Amino acid sequence: MLIDDDAGFRALVKSNLEATGEFQVVATADAENAVTLAKIVSPDLIFLDMVMPGMDGLTAADNLMLDSYTKDIPVAFLTSLDIAPDALRMNGKFSDLHIISKSAGTGELIESAEKILQARKAHRNLPVK
Repeated sequence: MLIDDDAGFRALVKSNLEATGEFQVVATADAENAVTLAKIVSPDLIFLDMVMPGMDGLTAADNLMLDSYTKDIPVAFLTSLDIAPDALRMNGKFSDLHIISKSAGTGELIESAEKILQARKAHRNLPVK
């Protein structure tokens, strides 16, 4: 799933990821309804723009984490800001933080997505204590 207010960027990322044949991308500009949409489509991963009008990406991510149905979906923030990941950890709230530059090419996005999904799969396969 891709949430970004820039229609051109959204279309480009969706097209490039789907062209690989490895991804199906549901894209929207509507951060306010991110939780509802995520419940409907059950994505494996959410790419989320950090800076958007209305609800920003951090607030949308917080809403996703607070919902029992979407809390385990990994979120990768997309940003054109020059920001250090540690500045966003917010006292551990975003402890598993993924930040990807909007200038990243398709290959880098795919590589990041694969790493995040592999980590999620490994986490799910951990023995219960």
